[in-house]
Amino acid sequence: MGVPCVELLAGGTITISEPFSAEVGAALLVDIVAAAAGSPPATCYDPPAPLLPGPVVEDGVLAQTESNIPARPSFEGGFPNPFARETRFRLSLPTTERVTITILDILGREVATIMDEDLPAGIANIIWYGHDISGNQVASGVYFYRIKAGDFVETGSVTVVR
Repeated sequence: MGVPCVELLAGGTITISEPFSAEVGAALLVDIVAAAAGSPPATCYDPPAPLLPGPVVEDGVLAQTESNIPARPSFEGGFPNPFARETRFRLSLPTTERVTITILDILGREVATIMDEDLPAGIANIIWYGHDISGNQVASGVYFYRIKAGDFVETGSVTVVR
């Protein structure tokens, strides 16, 4: 299945380029309503990423817990990558640690801090919806993430496609 896109054709016809899941349907509906009101469709949508095993942290809020304790810290970043709607990170901690995850633009300026709190030992899924520190959607482009959990530090990149 490809990435569904809404397109406004001459004469007011609205087409959707690919089949889509129910989760993507709500986002597409927003574009369809905007197109019907005369606004150009906003974007294409990637399907929601599947959750990896472990609890979910959405924009810094822990939604569930798990007792599976890893032997050493690890971090898996950015799935899907590139993304249009959200990307997920997976963090494994052997002990409770202060965790900070910062998003930086290509010039190294802080765009958002998606987490700055103590997390218990175990596995957590962290979701970034592509919003900046003010809650606005970031522009298309490459962004860097930096995670710090105790002595564990890792950086990587994700690409936003709007």
